[in-house]
Amino acid sequence: MRSQLIDHPYPPTKIMWVPDYNGVMPDLFATSGEYLRLWEINSATGGVALRAELTNSKESQYAAPLTSFDWNMDDPSTMGTCSIDTTCTLWDLSKQTIKTQLIAHEKEVYDFAFAPGVFTFATAGADGSIRQFDVRDLAHSNILYDNQNQVPFVRLVWNRTDPKLIATIMMDSNKVTILDIRFPSIAFQELSGHNAFVNSVSWAPTSQYLLMRSLATTFLLRETTPKCSSGTLAGLSTKPLLSTTYSNPYLLTMQEKR
Repeated sequence: MRSQLIDHPYPPTKIMWVPDYNGVMPDLFATSGEYLRLWEINSATGGVALRAELTNSKESQYAAPLTSFDWNMDDPSTMGTCSIDTTCTLWDLSKQTIKTQLIAHEKEVYDFAFAPGVFTFATAGADGSIRQFDVRDLAHSNILYDNQNQVPFVRLVWNRTDPKLIATIMMDSNKVTILDIRFPSIAFQELSGHNAFVNSVSWAPTSQYLLMRSLATTFLLRETTPKCSSGTLAGLSTKPLLSTTYSNPYLLTMQEKR
């Protein structure tokens, strides 16, 4: 296994590989910081080259830092980014241009995630809300959950096998809040079990498993219970299927320039 350090002028806030189910696209990955950057790995030499550097501001020298982004799994030419300036931006990567930009929250936007398909995405904000948008009508949004204490939401992940469910993380919390988009303003369930703050959560791509990770590098694995006859979900298992501690779990890592 080869490794290579990449000079990133601003500390990266997220790294993501291109969604390529058929294995026909170049080896691309993206990073967010003060700009959105696209990188390509040369399969022959293993070298990494900067392919594009994109900014959502006309004054590129003073671009507001990007907090996160998501690559559309069903349309890899589309990417969405969010920023501390309260905006979200949809990008056409094939043209390296902005499709549209909108004010998404009253405060900083900390995360952005596409639902399965090409029309819907959700955002997490410092105003304590999770909001849902449809690209066909960006003038309106649906507030899925509004934290009465205005504790910021910092992460959200859409369940691709059951798009009704979204997993979210609040700032400085040891819990994961599950939302059912059919019932706005109601937390479907809160999952605990970590002693330290949760900083990452991920649904399995083809099953109902949910993986939670804390600052103590402790992992908890949970599973959604089968659907009831009424068509509603009974909830998530109260006890994790797996609990383990593991150091250095990443193949692609972010390292702040020293």
